[in-house]
Amino acid sequence: MSVRVVARIRPLLPKELDKDTIVTADSTEEGKPATLVKIPNPKNESEEFSFAFNSVYDQAATQEALFASEVSPHLKSLFQGLDVTIFAYGVTGTGKTHTMRGGLKLADRGVIPRLLSGIYRRGKKTAKDTDGQTTVDVALSYYEIYNDKVFDLMEPPEKRLPAGLPLREKDGKTIVVGLSERPCQDLKDFEKLYIEANNNRVTASTKLNAHSSRSHAILRVKVTQTTGDVVRESTASAIDLAGSEDNRRTDNGKERLVESAAINKSLFVLSQCIDAISRGDKRIPYRESKMTRILSLGQNNGITIMILNLAPLRSYHLDTLSSLNVSSRAKRIEVREIENEVVFKQVPRTNSNNGAGTMHQALRPLANAHNVHSGVMASKEKAADATRPVKAFSVYTDKSKPTAMARPTAVITQVRKRPSDSDSLPRPTKIMRPSQPLHSAQTKLSISADQLEALVEKKVSEILAARVSQAAEPAAPAVAAVHPDINDAVQKRLEALERRIQEDERREDSRSDGLRHLLLARQAKEKGDDATALEMYELALPFFPGQAKLLGKIEKLRARLGMDVEETAKESRRKRRKVVALDEDEYHGAVDADADADESFVYRDPKPRSKKTAKHVKVAVPLTTTAYEPTSPRSQQLLDIVNSRDLAQIQRLHGFGAKKARDLVDFLRLMGEDDDGNIFTLAQLRTVPGMGGRTVERAYEGLVGAVVFQNVTAPASTFICGSQGAGKSNTLACLLENCLLRSKLGSLPRPLTGIVFHYDGFNSDLIGLPCEAAFLASDRQVSVRVLCAPTNIQTIKNTYARVPNVVIEPFRLRDEDLNTQRMLNLMAVGAGNVPLYMHVVTRILREMRISQQNSGQPFKYSQFKATMNKEDLQVAQSVPLQQRLDTLESFMASSAILSKKQKKAMKTTEANNWTPCPSQLIIVDLSCPCVTSDMACSLFNIALQLFLEGDKSVSRVVALDEAHKYMRDSSPESCIFTENLLGVIRQQRHLGTRVIISTQEPTISPKLLDLCSVTIVHRFTSPDWLRTLQKHLAGVSSLVPAENEGTEAKKNHGRPGVHPITVRGRDPAAELFSLIVNLCTGQALVFSPSSIIGSKDLDRGCTG
Repeated sequence: MSVRVVARIRPLLPKELDKDTIVTADSTEEGKPATLVKIPNPKNESEEFSFAFNSVYDQAATQEALFASEVSPHLKSLFQGLDVTIFAYGVTGTGKTHTMRGGLKLADRGVIPRLLSGIYRRGKKTAKDTDGQTTVDVALSYYEIYNDKVFDLMEPPEKRLPAGLPLREKDGKTIVVGLSERPCQDLKDFEKLYIEANNNRVTASTKLNAHSSRSHAILRVKVTQTTGDVVRESTASAIDLAGSEDNRRTDNGKERLVESAAINKSLFVLSQCIDAISRGDKRIPYRESKMTRILSLGQNNGITIMILNLAPLRSYHLDTLSSLNVSSRAKRIEVREIENEVVFKQVPRTNSNNGAGTMHQALRPLANAHNVHSGVMASKEKAADATRPVKAFSVYTDKSKPTAMARPTAVITQVRKRPSDSDSLPRPTKIMRPSQPLHSAQTKLSISADQLEALVEKKVSEILAARVSQAAEPAAPAVAAVHPDINDAVQKRLEALERRIQEDERREDSRSDGLRHLLLARQAKEKGDDATALEMYELALPFFPGQAKLLGKIEKLRARLGMDVEETAKESRRKRRKVVALDEDEYHGAVDADADADESFVYRDPKPRSKKTAKHVKVAVPLTTTAYEPTSPRSQQLLDIVNSRDLAQIQRLHGFGAKKARDLVDFLRLMGEDDDGNIFTLAQLRTVPGMGGRTVERAYEGLVGAVVFQNVTAPASTFICGSQGAGKSNTLACLLENCLLRSKLGSLPRPLTGIVFHYDGFNSDLIGLPCEAAFLASDRQVSVRVLCAPTNIQTIKNTYARVPNVVIEPFRLRDEDLNTQRMLNLMAVGAGNVPLYMHVVTRILREMRISQQNSGQPFKYSQFKATMNKEDLQVAQSVPLQQRLDTLESFMASSAILSKKQKKAMKTTEANNWTPCPSQLIIVDLSCPCVTSDMACSLFNIALQLFLEGDKSVSRVVALDEAHKYMRDSSPESCIFTENLLGVIRQQRHLGTRVIISTQEPTISPKLLDLCSVTIVHRFTSPDWLRTLQKHLAGVSSLVPAENEGTEAKKNHGRPGVHPITVRGRDPAAELFSLIVNLCTGQALVFSPSSIIGSKDLDRGCTG
């Protein structure tokens, strides 16, 4: 079922005039309910737009009519287990809060109070129909999203945390962690809670609305139906969204502007989600805003109702048109109506205790009870003298061990528990207790020593057998049988043995835990995070007691961080004292003491024990490990050199001489007789005799001298991929820097000229995100020009204000910048039926082309526009054509579209200069709310062609920053831009052009990846990227078997006689994916011919 969208036109306010009304409701057939909203075209009021919805309510519609028709029919579905979501959408001042909350009068009540009233009525009816077997419970939670932070409205504002409440994913739903939930018995309780919570909501007065909601409010009503042991839960969510605002009309202050920016951002992301769902995109940007993440439109199961609130006035014309467009696309979103799962309650455990007391252990008896009185006596004394302080100290006696008494075994008919667990007496709090326990005469043993040993042996064998079976079949947990003749003493012995076995297993796993801490410390040290490295080394110290080198590392890091070395030594000694192992006698003594303490709280004097010094054995790291530990590329390079057993390569490592290299190779060969003899981690390399930590560190640091160089003289295309924050933009800027500056390694006659295409879907009115390549302007050799949309020039100036030496210009086109092909590209439409206006446009361009060829005159847009105006097109055909032409004209210089009289009357704007200059970078940043991604691709296409024209003596570099934001296979404009880029790459040597593409998602055309000669892979976690690289990158496809190949083909990687290389028993595909996932920020894998990208060791002059 699709999302149900209903529109409601609010009535006029007292100061508003009826003549300003432009939005009306209409029906498709006379006599039927209204389903159409009609609004005139803002550019031609003789034309009228119609938008169809499920229902439309005019100004005369009441709250009761809206609820009875749209919400009330779904209450039955709510009690059947379906979730119901209702949210109000619209610009500020259209009546969303009135629709959801309403007023204090009975007739003015909104959707939320009527919804709760209906839930309570239906709950009472359900209980009555089932004769009380089904109980219905209602619980409320109410929270707001203010400045993209979640706050609980049930709590007062002074108790709020500044960061708000976090969001988590659970069972496919987004939940708010720490949100309070209040039970609500009836409508009076709800009204009390709801009014108090609404007082905590943030509201303020603006020019358009005296009580404007400054946050999105979400009321969550959880309905729980319990019938015996069957529990069914369903949720009704009522969401009152804040309205989008045009700050030019609201006159907001600084604080209101911040709120307005957060509201507009979340609503923009909501519209982006609706657009992405309607287009069928694979990625829906839910996580870019907390509101869309909670709403999860199209992803939630149940019924979704969208109430579109509209203002009928002319002053809201453009805002209303935008809301209608978004809502009409929301109708196409399909949601699944799936009932929530029924939960069966577990049968409560029966309490063997017949009394009403708690199952706590009894207090120990008192030796002197003259200061503690029971019950009535204490109350009488307190009443007699209330001012006298009451003494409450007491002295406890040692509990004497019970003497053994014979007890017939036939009397025991059930499993015996410890006396503290089976005592039927309740636990009094301040009542005297006899000095001798009640059960002391019943704890005498009747089992001989041989029988005791036999029972212990049997119990241990059962535990070990259960463990073995549990390891073989994890789904069937083993239950250890309990012998009916085991008394308390035997049970304690068995539990002590069980704890001892678990401790032994824990000690065996401790070494691997210590190695893991050392590995994490080393990785943190590589990143330069000394604080984390120090913490990991300190965590590894208890697993390797007595390691002088480990203590030395900790002291060095502490000294580097400015900590006291003496404090380090004390802490190290304190940690070493904690991990000293007890000998066997002390261990059993500790177990027995724990067992006695388990039974009672009797104090026992410590027995003098002989002091034994614990021997600290140095723990050696095993050469082979079972767990796969990913390493960094630099560490892997060192391990590859060591495992190669090549004396020449090993001797070139820092700190390695001929003797040390020979000893290392001999050790590896000796270990290879029993195993493969390879070293897999740096921690294992340190344990090799003669190595040590300092030697490994020197060899590791010696590899830092190797740098990567790029052959800029050879035209090549580069593809950069990776997840967000992995370093793609930084790599793009580095490549551009090599092209725009004179290289120290190469011999370019002169630097290149470059262009970068940048687009961000969202821009606030204050500031946006700059293109990282603009920071190249910090070098005086590079001149940077930013061409932006004329409708966003002030915001772009604010965005690039912190970047020095950057010139901001509006993106303007001349008449001569357009031609027949570019006009056809601007008019591009998707596959399918071509609209009528395209036939007309093609005919006019063809006729103009013939005239140009005969006269030798260039293309003139003014002539094309005049010819188009003479054509008699229908309204449905002329509107989309006019929209495209209006967008194009907004980017054209006024000298190209104004008449001579108009040019004299007003100041004209000039077009941009596209003359290529060495060391010049042009950034075309079309980030603007008025520019769509499709229109950006069309303008990027024109800019690319203008950039490539002109003087061919200056080589060029073309870069696409964050290409996934504006390039999609489903867009015709994007497809045309992609085809032009492919043409540039195919002719890159003839054009002297390099192309660099940076993207985060594998959604752009894979043909670009096929033709790029260099691929730089940063960190990513999506398997889709690996599959994309497998299909289109030769260096990866030889490692990863194809999905649709047969077993034999997979075994041979698609080629006969080629067997897959396994590393440590793993497939190379998994090895490669693990290596990519564990790349640090800025690290990358490079797939490239050696003539384009290479490495050079500056210390030794070695190239590779």
